[in-house]
Amino acid sequence: MDPRLIDDIPCNGPCRKRFRPATVNMDQATASILRSSGRDSGLRWLCPQCRQLDGPLRLAELPPELWITIFRHLDNLSILEVRSTCHRWKDIVDLNLCLRQNFSIEFERNFTMDQRYYPGNLFPAPSASLRDAKIITVDAWWPSFGPGLTVLSLGGCEIALPTLLGMLKETPNLTELLLIGIKYTSVEEIRVDFRLEKLRDLSCESVFDVFIDIFPRLRYFDLRTMSEDEEDIACRLLQSVQSTLTELTCSFSPSMLERIASMSQLHPAHVFHLGKKETVAQLCQIKMFQESIEDFCVTADNAALCEIGRNLRKLKSLRVDIESDEITFVPSFLAEMTRLSRLYLFGQPGDNTQLVNFGRFRNPNLANLHLYFLIIVAGSLHSYLSQCPNIQAINMVNCAVDSWDDIFAPRFGSLRRLCLAQITATHNSASIPNLACNLQELRISNSDIPIQVLIQFILRCPQLEILNFCFMENITDKLVLVFDRLPKLRKFSIYKGALTDISVDFIIEKCPRLVVDISGDQMISKTGNRRLKDFARFR
Repeated sequence: MDPRLIDDIPCNGPCRKRFRPATVNMDQATASILRSSGRDSGLRWLCPQCRQLDGPLRLAELPPELWITIFRHLDNLSILEVRSTCHRWKDIVDLNLCLRQNFSIEFERNFTMDQRYYPGNLFPAPSASLRDAKIITVDAWWPSFGPGLTVLSLGGCEIALPTLLGMLKETPNLTELLLIGIKYTSVEEIRVDFRLEKLRDLSCESVFDVFIDIFPRLRYFDLRTMSEDEEDIACRLLQSVQSTLTELTCSFSPSMLERIASMSQLHPAHVFHLGKKETVAQLCQIKMFQESIEDFCVTADNAALCEIGRNLRKLKSLRVDIESDEITFVPSFLAEMTRLSRLYLFGQPGDNTQLVNFGRFRNPNLANLHLYFLIIVAGSLHSYLSQCPNIQAINMVNCAVDSWDDIFAPRFGSLRRLCLAQITATHNSASIPNLACNLQELRISNSDIPIQVLIQFILRCPQLEILNFCFMENITDKLVLVFDRLPKLRKFSIYKGALTDISVDFIIEKCPRLVVDISGDQMISKTGNRRLKDFARFR
């Protein structure tokens, strides 16, 4: 054995090689002890090469994985600044979808894309939108941009079908495609040699035979309008993707539903019916739909809705645009839908003349209730909500009630979220029982609710965490002065209220942990606003 190897020791640097240290100016006994591999001397031995690296780590030496972890904590604007700092950081951002996923490119409107068009500084965003553009050719720049896209939206564009197909060929990673309001200057269907295997969502207003070849794995298909000539193509496209399709939005015709009934593998869980209400009963007779539909959107009267309730046995979510000739709409269909957990009821926007009487119907599994553009018969909402023991969220927009009792008086043991926007009441008074409510979030806007009614209700909610008001000029200091009686309150925001410096003083003194956002036209002095900003900054 080479006697020199006896004195070699392992380097503790990145090379890990053995080397012979230069133990000069030491007697032989001391040097032998320090170099001994069998003794823990506490020394960190570095070879000459590693000793040169043993200093502060330079930024350029940090691995890309570490930079990605750091950049993930930045907002979009900061990521753009990072990208423009140096070529290395630009490459790190451009090559990692996790850093680019929140970016979207929106091209210029009313622009012609031809041989002379070349977008400069094109960020490799995963989403792109083209609106009102005349697209002649994009061959000069699209092949390098398209592969990074996962979402592509064309709206109101003028384009030839062969040009569109050429663009799609360069987007192999596309998962979502929207083609809305397209004016096709040519519908020549050229032979294609590609398929978009990753495309899951397709929304369009025209269908072509070539779509059957290039979209083999659709999960969501939205075809809101089509000509009679396109109906056959649409049915053949549905036939080709029936085993993967889970969501379907379509203006169903009787003949189309007849063909769909023969597609044994078509089991969509979500269906948006845009056809006439006369076709609802026909749709409900399709056996596969009876066994699969959990979420249904429809324009219908009560009779059609009862048919839905009797046949769609797995229905959990229902959105209804009410179409009724009756003066008062009585939703007796609710009695047929015992499994319902989410209900959306829409009257006519801008009309607000649809009268609804909820009667004494009961939905034990209802968790979410959304009401829009309705006039609610006195006492009926109170009665209905009292029969929904598992209600967790209520959202009401542009509705009229007889009194605030209908909304605030029911006993809400399970309610967690209440959102009210543009709600009016014939009678402003309310008798709110002293019953505890487990509400965690309350959002109210543009509703002239008496301040005393609000205070009474809020004090019923010891679990309240989030309180948000918008365009509520009736919100005064009186409400803020009860915040110390809400132990869980952590966030308060108001836009355009009537608060004064009294609220500022109270919040700073009594609510040191509260996250506050007070903006819009208030009655707070400049000094009060400065104190509020300091409170928000240093809390």
